[in-house]
Amino acid sequence: MIIQAALLDFDGTLVTEDLLDILCGLVGKEELSAKINEEFHNGEIGGVESLIQRLDLLQALSLEDVNNKLRENSYLREGTTELLEYFKERGIKTILNSGQIIPVLQFYQSLLSVDYIVGTHPEIRDGSIYGISPEHPIERGFKLKGCRAILDELGIPKEHVIALGDSPSDRKAFDYSALSIAVAPKGGIEEYADHVIQQDLREAIPIIKRNL
Repeated sequence: MIIQAALLDFDGTLVTEDLLDILCGLVGKEELSAKINEEFHNGEIGGVESLIQRLDLLQALSLEDVNNKLRENSYLREGTTELLEYFKERGIKTILNSGQIIPVLQFYQSLLSVDYIVGTHPEIRDGSIYGISPEHPIERGFKLKGCRAILDELGIPKEHVIALGDSPSDRKAFDYSALSIAVAPKGGIEEYADHVIQQDLREAIPIIKRNL
């Protein structure tokens, strides 16, 4: 198997915490965000609907506060840096795809030298976030759609793609990839993965090597 690209989920995969909950905590709404997210994982609400509800909680949150919070604690899962270095050493393109807001993904793109990001676009006024940008509405399947656009531009077929994720929102990426790895899975996503690892992302490296 030739691996040319890796689709990487963010919250719960590269980072141990759900950073959207953390950001909602900055405006006093962490518990409400967590409740909505739990409803999604329990199948009580759709993924897009839950994401929109949670992002709408980020009213008047300043980007400065967001960046200061991330500088305090990166929340990176153990082995994240090593796995990204492994990809980079082998020329494997990395695509960080998430329902997370673009400013957060840009922070981690710089921190981890990720090649591409796919995320949600908040409306930003005077340096503060006010929900989802009306110019960039969230569409069902937007994560995979964004990833496929990048892969098509790079000329990389799905037969040369691997995917890592932790929740049901990653199923489309798993279905599209030639090799899928569930990380500390929840919501039953492990049933759709080729392999499962628990805590340390370095555990993914020998799995990838065995499939080269």
